[in-house]
Amino acid sequence: MKQYFFLLCLCFSFIAPSKAQIKNKLSLPLEAIWNGYFDERKLNVRMMHNSNRFAFIEANSETNNELILSLDFETGKLIDTVFNNQIKVEGDTTPITFSYFEDFEFSPDDSRILIKSKAERLYNNSTKEACYIWDTKLKNIKPVSTKGLQSYVTFSPDSKKIAFINNYNLYIKNLLTEEIKQVTVDGKANFASYGAANPLYENGFGLAQMFKWSVDGEKIAFARFDESNVKIFPVGIFGDAYSEVNNYSYPLSGEAIPKVDVYVYNVKYEVLTKIDLGVNPNQYITGFTWNNDGSTLFVQRLNRKQTLLEIGCRYKKWQYESIAQRNKT
Repeated sequence: MKQYFFLLCLCFSFIAPSKAQIKNKLSLPLEAIWNGYFDERKLNVRMMHNSNRFAFIEANSETNNELILSLDFETGKLIDTVFNNQIKVEGDTTPITFSYFEDFEFSPDDSRILIKSKAERLYNNSTKEACYIWDTKLKNIKPVSTKGLQSYVTFSPDSKKIAFINNYNLYIKNLLTEEIKQVTVDGKANFASYGAANPLYENGFGLAQMFKWSVDGEKIAFARFDESNVKIFPVGIFGDAYSEVNNYSYPLSGEAIPKVDVYVYNVKYEVLTKIDLGVNPNQYITGFTWNNDGSTLFVQRLNRKQTLLEIGCRYKKWQYESIAQRNKT
């Protein structure tokens, strides 16, 4: 019994704070419990594509200043400040100030940075943001669009264009000329949406962005979700404190599901081609991707019972082969 008592006293002696520790402890007001001091923080780290560097956001809540810093992989030393949210545009004495920006991405050639700010939740895992393009060489910043928030802003492989979703439609912007091309026109809530998975696909398959540039940057494949025959269902959107309930086209078991079509848009010639997905509209399109030279598009389709997964690819004509089959009893 004495041995146990001795061990217990020894343990307490190790964890008990010293007088110096008590004297020098950090003094925090009671408000720190709920004002965010102890909140979990996410560190967004992005790799630069053409150098041995990585970058992350450094924030100072007191000065309301945020920086994107680049560091060397090998040494960990600071190389450069690639972006500062206190920006003065040439010819304008008033700085553009981002009170907060959530994320950023480098273009494939690292010449531009996509800045994402003021994010609003769409569904459980998808958002739309006020997006800007920072030119690291010209040292200027421009909004992606002045007409609402954007989703899934994505650089083309040559870094000269971006594609994005705005109000359920797909747009392509030339970053050299600032020209914006609206690829689709009939996108509308609970009717049709382009390039973004609807709540059923997001919750059921974990999908979000449903458009993809070809490797050569000449084409872009995207999905169209026809929700016109899908019943409206209240879906819970979980936020930081209180959840919201919004009405979306979301089918229950056995009800009509969204009809999905896949298109390929030729950016140079502005030609739109509809892909052959078979004669059965009662199926799921769970993904698509390009081959390495951009000549072939691969599409995944899954039957309604989710027992047969096939991949189709286009050579001279569309051919589908079963890659997974599961029988249910």
